[in-house]
Amino acid sequence: MGILELYICLALQYVVALEGETKMKDTKNKMKNVALIATIGIALMMLIPLVSATVSNRDIVNTAVGYEGQAICQCKCFVQKVVNEAGGNLGNDYTQCYLDAGTEIQMNQAMWGDIIQVSHNTDLEGFYDGMHTMIILENYGDKSFKVVDSNYNTVSDSIVRIGDRTPYDLAADSVHDLGVHFYRLGTTDHWDFNIPTYTQEWEASASTVVSSSVAPDGRYRIDPKENDPWTRIDNLFLNANDYNAIEINMASNCPDGNARIYFTTESSPSYSESKMVEFEVSNYGDWSDYTIYMGNHNLWKGTITGIRIDPAESGRSSGVDTVGFDYIKIVKTDKKSTILDRDLDYFIYEGSDTLTFKYWINNPFANKIEDVRLGAQIRSVNSQSNWIDDWSSDKVVTLESGTCKGCSSIDSQYFVRYFNLPLSAGAGYYDAHWVILNHNTGIWYDNKEKANAFIINEPQPVIVDPTPTPTPEPTSNPPAPTSSPTPTPTPEPKPDLIISEAQIINGAFYSTTKNIGNAPSGSCWTGFYANGILKARMLTDLNPGETKRIGLSLSFFDVTDGDDEIKSFADYQNVINEIDETNNEIVIIYSED
Repeated sequence: MGILELYICLALQYVVALEGETKMKDTKNKMKNVALIATIGIALMMLIPLVSATVSNRDIVNTAVGYEGQAICQCKCFVQKVVNEAGGNLGNDYTQCYLDAGTEIQMNQAMWGDIIQVSHNTDLEGFYDGMHTMIILENYGDKSFKVVDSNYNTVSDSIVRIGDRTPYDLAADSVHDLGVHFYRLGTTDHWDFNIPTYTQEWEASASTVVSSSVAPDGRYRIDPKENDPWTRIDNLFLNANDYNAIEINMASNCPDGNARIYFTTESSPSYSESKMVEFEVSNYGDWSDYTIYMGNHNLWKGTITGIRIDPAESGRSSGVDTVGFDYIKIVKTDKKSTILDRDLDYFIYEGSDTLTFKYWINNPFANKIEDVRLGAQIRSVNSQSNWIDDWSSDKVVTLESGTCKGCSSIDSQYFVRYFNLPLSAGAGYYDAHWVILNHNTGIWYDNKEKANAFIINEPQPVIVDPTPTPTPEPTSNPPAPTSSPTPTPTPEPKPDLIISEAQIINGAFYSTTKNIGNAPSGSCWTGFYANGILKARMLTDLNPGETKRIGLSLSFFDVTDGDDEIKSFADYQNVINEIDETNNEIVIIYSED
């Protein structure tokens, strides 16, 4: 249903409702009301600006060049036809339609696929001699352009031509108040190099490449010099929220495959190492697809204004080192790193303090994905309670670029992180939750759950027989003692547990237990207290000289706004016979200030 039909429908409904209230029976009066409301609707339609559909500069150029040599219509009509056929929605007035469907830009920002219009500076709808509309193929940077346009010469032949134009001279030759205006109606995010000789505004530095051109096969090629070859495009003005990756089909014959992508933004307009993503390419001359994920970079935000591709660190002084690009796209990809598989020990008994979460993660991109955090949660099945986190044990890792390093299945990488069970975790079955997320932004890449992932059993009681075993009577008289001296008895080896270190770092309490004795400690618990109340415990079993460092989120301790006493106490149940029973604890005072 069109807008006009919608208004007429609403008008009829209004009349029916009005008739129900006023008993209006005069058909002429009814139709007057319908006509009145329809007229209002038409007026409102005229106030609604035409909004351009999604269209790309690439499609505008490809459509326009396809008409070269044909008689189509005058310049303004031709541009309107091209934009609409390319997927846009451009009105047929002279100037206002360009403001409605796109954005006016500066001359130095104008590029391949943008529109130039020589038009009146103040009268947006009037026609004056000397006005002309054209589509840019190349901005030479000196106020002259390669364009595709129709009806350029003084004869009204409506022929579509490709040629060099100097629009400022056209404006100056007119006796009217004409100016040169530039409009961007499409997106500048896709280059397929299918028009020979036109690099589509990609440029290569003469200091780093011997030559660059688009060949008849529709591929953009550069011939690198020995040091740091690159090609780049500027004046893009893309919203970073709409794009998170760059897709490239390329072939390289350079001596190395160490490629990089640099980018600039409106707030940071210079190319620098701080805005760079590395990726690896094949340098055997084969055409391959690469997807480089940019969304993980902390400076990929705001308005993206430029992209620079360094296909290698160096070229060759002699021999073949050509690099070719079949297409370059800046896209919003749905690809992401995912958890291909996960695992967890099924049975956990009372006395075990740590779970082991295992991850098999893939990386579908050509670049490493850094700052990936391995999150984990548990939840009691019985109570369907909230998920319990152990933030202090989260691990931050780097996903290699699509390679298999230490993994159990192809295209995945294997990681392990630990999870400290809180003291409050009672007996029963528990669900487990594996999460991978961006460490800097907190955005989740993927997550997997597993119901009834493990069980905590009730502790088994330890029964100690208090009756000592009697010593048997000797069967004969003992031999008479000799006069030799009694030897000094050797001390019994014993463990000696101490808390060698305790500190608070980034919202977590870290404690190190050490066995400074000369015998294994055996299993015992290290207790963690807040203001004298036991909040958590971790199992300890140390050989002489061994240490165990434990980290717990401060959320375990329920600390308040004031000063809190946090204590770590080795063998807090006093079940181990130690050399020194007085050196087992350490206390620190925590204040949020």
